[in-house]
Amino acid sequence: MLDLDLEEIVRRSGPLRSEGAVVYFLIDAGETVYIGQSKKILGRLYEHSMRKKFDSYYILSVADVGDLDDVERFYINKFRPKHNSMFLPVSPDFLAKAAGEKKIAA
Repeated sequence: MLDLDLEEIVRRSGPLRSEGAVVYFLIDAGETVYIGQSKKILGRLYEHSMRKKFDSYYILSVADVGDLDDVERFYINKFRPKHNSMFLPVSPDFLAKAAGEKKIAA
């Protein structure tokens, strides 16, 4: 952890995007505690930081905004985070499309 140099930090970095379709995972002590979606992630993470306990997060970019609900639902159903209360079905069309593109990992 303490052996990073500036070149390695730049190599690992990604663009800071305040807008764009994403599914995000809030993590606390190694457990995914909430999964959501946003098109303005920075504001959404700030809102959550005021109300939810988490120590890290992961952001998954979703290229097709039309897939946003299904990607979020897929991961909520897969991981069943304790702060998500609704477990809605994923569209069969999305699952077929994702399987055909090999986008879904069991």
